[in-house]
Amino acid sequence: MHISSHCLFLLDLILPPEPHITGTYYIGERSINIYRIGVHPCLKGIAQEEYFGVQLALNPLEEPLNSENLFRGRTIDTERADLKRIRNWCESCSHNHGTKCKPIKWKRDNDMQIRMINVRERRVVNAPPGCEYFALSYLWGSSAPLKLTSETEERLTSLGGLSDPLEDIPQTIKDAMYLTERLGKVFLWVDAICIKQDDPDDRTRQINNMDSIYAGAKMTIACAVGHDSNAGLPGVRRNSRTTKQYVADWNGHALISTSRPYSECMKRSTWNYRGWVFQEANLSQRLLVFTEEQVYFHCQTTLWCEDTNVEVPPQLGYPSPSERLNDVHGRVSRDIAPLQQYFLTVSRYCRRQLTEATDSLNAIQGILNFMEIGTCYHGIPESYFDKAILWISCGISPQMRRPSSPSWSWAGWDLSNIEDDVALEFLSTIDQTLAPEVVWERPSSIGSPESFITPQAKSTQADWERPFVRRGLSVERVIPSGVPDNLSSQLLCFYTTSAILKVDRHKLPTEKRGRNKFYRFVDSHQHTVAILFLDSKWLSTQPDMLEFIVVARLWSNERWPEDDDGLYIMLIEWKDGIAYRVQLAVDPVPISQWARLDLKWKYIAMG
Repeated sequence: MHISSHCLFLLDLILPPEPHITGTYYIGERSINIYRIGVHPCLKGIAQEEYFGVQLALNPLEEPLNSENLFRGRTIDTERADLKRIRNWCESCSHNHGTKCKPIKWKRDNDMQIRMINVRERRVVNAPPGCEYFALSYLWGSSAPLKLTSETEERLTSLGGLSDPLEDIPQTIKDAMYLTERLGKVFLWVDAICIKQDDPDDRTRQINNMDSIYAGAKMTIACAVGHDSNAGLPGVRRNSRTTKQYVADWNGHALISTSRPYSECMKRSTWNYRGWVFQEANLSQRLLVFTEEQVYFHCQTTLWCEDTNVEVPPQLGYPSPSERLNDVHGRVSRDIAPLQQYFLTVSRYCRRQLTEATDSLNAIQGILNFMEIGTCYHGIPESYFDKAILWISCGISPQMRRPSSPSWSWAGWDLSNIEDDVALEFLSTIDQTLAPEVVWERPSSIGSPESFITPQAKSTQADWERPFVRRGLSVERVIPSGVPDNLSSQLLCFYTTSAILKVDRHKLPTEKRGRNKFYRFVDSHQHTVAILFLDSKWLSTQPDMLEFIVVARLWSNERWPEDDDGLYIMLIEWKDGIAYRVQLAVDPVPISQWARLDLKWKYIAMG
C-alpha cells in the first residue's frame, strides 16, 4: 500500500478508535475507500475546548477538476447554498444518466384535477398537461401548515395569494417556491396547498395518485431539518445556515474538514423517520436534500454533495454511491419480483412514525400502486392473499392496535416503536407453495361470487367441512348484527377449523423482545402444538385455554418430509362476536397433529 504525504499527516492525528471506511466508490476497475477519522484539535482554526475529540473528515482541497481530484474537499459558502452547483447537478443528471433517473410519465384519470403552485404568480393553478414540476417533501408538524380548503381556495388561487410577505405561509413552503423559481421552474407541488384538505373525494383521489405525483416530478425538494413546516430550507436564503469548515496547511498541502456522511445526517433527521416521507423519498427519481450543514443531490445513479468533489466526468463513467438510497431511505429494488418488493417494502415502512393512525394505508398507497401487485384489501394484495396475511412481529402486543384498520392486516398495528432490527416479517417466502386452504370473503354481499377473494380454495375447504356436515354440524354464514359501518368495512370472513390450546406459562429459555417472550401451547396430552412470541403482560390477563384457527396450508414437499402438510395457525380473541388477531404461530403445525385435536368448524368474522 502506498502512503502519501497526506496519509502521513492524517496518521499523526488519529485518535482512537482506528479510522474506519465509510464507503467505497468504483471507477472502472479502480476503487477508492473513503475514511473517516478522529483528529486532534491542534489544527489551525479549531478551538481546543470546543472541538477536542470531535469526529472530522479531512480531505485534500480540490484543484482544477479532473479524475485525480475526485473525492477532494472543497470550500462551500457557509451561509448560503450554491444554486449554480445545484443547477449543474440537475442538468448533469438529466443529460448524462439516461432513463434511469428520468421522471416517470403518468396519465391522469379523466376526472383527476392536479393543482400546482405557479411560483411566478404565487398562486395555485390547475396544472397544464405534461408540465415539468418540482415536488416538496417536508414535515407538517403538530400544527398543520396553511392548507387549501373551501375557505382559503379563493385567496390561494388569486394572483399573489402565496406571496412571501404573507405571514401564514410556512417558511419551508416559501423557501421551496423561491428555490423552484431560482432553478428556472414554474410549477411546484405541495400536498397541503395542492390537495383540497376538506374535500374527502379530492383527498382520496390525490392520495391514490401519489405514485404518479412523486415519480413524475423533475425533482423532489426535501427538507430534512426541524420538526415542522416552519423549519425552512437551510442555505436557500442568505444567512439561513451556519455551516462550519476548517482548513489546515501541512507541508504545502491544504486540507479541509467535510461534513458528516449522508447516512449519518439521515439518522439524525426526524424527516427520514416519518411514514409519509418513506413513500415520498422512495417514489422520487431525484432528491435534493437540505440538511443543517449542506445540500445533497441523490438520484438513481449517484450521490453528490457540496463539500466534496464527487461529480465524476462523464467519460469516466459514474460511480456507485457508497451510501445507496436503498439503505438510507429503505428503498427496495424495482428489479425483483413484485411479491418480494411488497414483503421488503412493508417490513421497512412499518418502522416509520405517523401522526395520524388513519394514515397507515394512505401513506404507502402510492408505493403499493407503483409495485403493480393488483388490488389490495386493507393493504393485503388479493393476488397473494394467502402469503401476505402470514406476517409476524415478535414485539407485537394487542395494545398496539390501530382501530382505523383491521387486526388481520399489518396496517392495523403501530410497530414504529418496536426495538427489534426487524419490526415485521413474512413467514412465507415467494418460492414456497401454499395450498388454497381458506376462502376469504369481503363483508359486503357475503356468499356472492364477487365477495370471494380466493374462490379457488373451495375444494380444499370442503375436505375439512365434510366430516362436520355428516355429523349435522354444518355452520351458516352469520355476522353479528349491529356492527358499526367503520368496522364492517374491515371484516374478513371465512370458514376454518378452530381448536383450544393450553398455554404453558413457563417461558421457554430463549431470547425475549422487550415484554415479549416465547410461550408454548400444548394439547390435552401436554404435547407441544405451537410456539408464539407473546406480550407477557397481556398474557397474564388471559385464561389458560385460548383459541387458535387455521389460516393457511403449506404443501408437504416444502417443509414436511413425512408427506404431512403444515398448517399456519393464528391465536385470536373475541369481542362482541368479532374475532381479532393476536399473533401467528412461529412454525406450521403438522396437519396430522392438528386433526387429532378437538376441532370445531366455524365461520369467522375477523375485525
